[in-house]
Order: sequence, then C-alpha cells, then structure tokens
Amino acid sequence: MKIAAVKQKLITTLLLIALATTPAFAQPTIPALYDNGSAPNLPASTNGALDLTSPTNLIFRTATGATLSIPYQSITAFNYRVESTHHLGVLPAILVALVNSRLHRHFFTINYTDDANHQQVAVFDVPKDEPRVLLPLLRLRTSVCTPKTLNCGGTLATTPFE
Repeated sequence: MKIAAVKQKLITTLLLIALATTPAFAQPTIPALYDNGSAPNLPASTNGALDLTSPTNLIFRTATGATLSIPYQSITAFNYRVESTHHLGVLPAILVALVNSRLHRHFFTINYTDDANHQQVAVFDVPKDEPRVLLPLLRLRTSVCTPKTLNCGGTLATTPFE
C-alpha cells in the first residue's frame, strides 16, 4: 500500500511539473517582416513580430508600436511559399550550387476580411524554421482548412528549408 501511494504522489508531482513548465517552451512570438499588403497603418518592409499567444487573433507588432490584428475567423485563405532570393540562369545556378547553397525567403500570404467587410491581404516574410510553427497553427485556428481540403495553405514536406 505504501509503494502505491508513493508512486501516485510521484506521478502527480511529475505531471504538475510538466504542466507548469509547458508554457516555458511555447513560442509566443515569431520574428517577421511585413513584406507588403493592404493594411492601412503599415508600410511595406516593416520589421516586427507575429504574436501567437492570442487564441482568437494573429497579431503583428512592430518596434514602433503599430499593430495589425487579424482575427483567425476572418481569414479566408492563406498560403506558404518559398522563393529564391536571387534568380539566376541555369548555368550560374549550377555553378553557385556547387560552391554554396542558394538562399530562400519564406513567405506567408494571408487573405482576410476586415471589420468593414473588405478583403485585405498581408504578406509576411518569416525565418526558415518558423513555417513549421506557423503553418500548423493557421490550419488549426482558422476555418479555412477542412478534412476535404488537400494541401491547405501549402506544404512543408516538399518545400526546401534552405
């Protein structure tokens, strides 16, 4: 009987520690560049961070204090794509590939409806590892992806992370 009680207390303690430390590993913000879009208060090429802590809104905050808040329920479509930083011809691309890896930029395009029911778009450039966080989050929190939707928002499996 005493061994079972000790095991139960140990398991309970470990679960409480695991639950208490889980938010410490969560990634609250993702550095991003507002590349372009139709947000009236943000100029193109604005540095900032995407705040992922809100369960209802995707929030882009700049260093100057400007914000763009996009409710997940107002997102009508999103897409992830990778673009080459420098577009080269075939021969230069082969030569560069032999010496050095090519650089890529990772873009998220988010289409949404604002409070006045107007279609808006925001294009964010994120670091190469962040689509692994942002793409599943958008799939989970928006109503865009359904079980019948194939390849919703782009895919990570066939996309190079260079």
